[in-house]
Amino acid sequence: MITSQKPLEIINIITHSNRIKTFYLKLKDKIKVIPGQFMMVWIPDAEEIPISISYFNGSTIGLTIAAVGETTRKIHELKTHDHLYVRGPYGNGFKIPKDISKIWIIGGGYGIAPLLFLARKVSNMNIKITSFLGARNKDELLFYNQFKLLGSVFVSTDDGSEGFQGDVVTLVEKYVNSLKVDLIYACGPEALITKLIKLAYSHNLNLQASLERLIKCGIGLCGSCCLDPLGLRVCKDGPVFPLKILIKINEIGSYHRSSSGMKVKF
Repeated sequence: MITSQKPLEIINIITHSNRIKTFYLKLKDKIKVIPGQFMMVWIPDAEEIPISISYFNGSTIGLTIAAVGETTRKIHELKTHDHLYVRGPYGNGFKIPKDISKIWIIGGGYGIAPLLFLARKVSNMNIKITSFLGARNKDELLFYNQFKLLGSVFVSTDDGSEGFQGDVVTLVEKYVNSLKVDLIYACGPEALITKLIKLAYSHNLNLQASLERLIKCGIGLCGSCCLDPLGLRVCKDGPVFPLKILIKINEIGSYHRSSSGMKVKF
């Protein structure tokens, strides 16, 4: 683990759309990374923010970043050979039980990114992968070709420019009774996760989902990412949680917190 901010050189940048880029960084230290974990990322004159890991091969780490705020827009201005300051990885990632043979991967928007890292790891374990990928439109559909190399892929877009028109959970519902699955892995917007929790619970399906909350410290000290009513910390106890925990978190789909700690409705 990188315990304090270290500058890592950007060795490649892939532009997926006008909003989303993947930055590949050259690692200086040997670290262990589990799919679903995140790095704390910083550049001068900006905030430190958590970013999920979309690629890792021991010497290179990939961070897929959407330009959705001041800090991420500044990061998007960086070029090859510039540096990002990082520490981590942090959090509990996706767990892969030994007795599974079929999984679904369900991702929405840039939440698809960390699931590719997971899919690549699972593909080497004789596990059948079926992926459901959702995006606003065809241009923002992340890593479609890479997922196709790993198994069957079903696609939805909000505008119908690729695949099924509608949200990805509605697409999943079309197959929930016909495709057998041992475990579902999910990451994406809160609305997606909320619908999946209800779907998994009603059909008695095993689910692990990654949650997104305001993370300041990344190590469980500040409490900015605590979840009602259990007091679990997304940065330390998550960001990935199993269904038996998810169904007990009553704020999912209802509200999150601002930087001051105030509850903000979705």
